[in-house]
Amino acid sequence: MTPITILQSAADARPDWVSRCMMSVADWSQQQDYAYHCIGDELFDWVTPECRLKLKDRTPILADLARLRWMESERSARGGLVVWIDADTLVMDPTWRVPDSEHTFFGEECWVQPTHRGRVARLSFTSQCFYGVHEGVSGAGFSGLPL
Repeated sequence: MTPITILQSAADARPDWVSRCMMSVADWSQQQDYAYHCIGDELFDWVTPECRLKLKDRTPILADLARLRWMESERSARGGLVVWIDADTLVMDPTWRVPDSEHTFFGEECWVQPTHRGRVARLSFTSQCFYGVHEGVSGAGFSGLPL
């Protein structure tokens, strides 16, 4: 069986509901016998100070770059499949397992929001809120980027 590592990050000062979401992922990871690692704002240490300065007002992009570097490092160190799960993800089915036969996958994010007419709209799209990269994927390295 392919070893699976789950990664998450969130600031220490976060709403309780985000902490509960993260706990659901940590508990699910343990139940599935996946490695689980969570860090705080030190996520941004994965990009160079020069890059942080250049992108100082673009925190989402900095976070994307940092998580890619962290994922690559974990993949190199542990092998197998490394999966990123956003901090605001709630595990609804604790029996579900990550598909370890895929080399790369992205999740589908579902947004529910009110419309201007007072109704509820459901928007679904492919998202990086949940994605994984297998150790055997060529060209997935980001170490050559000046991050």
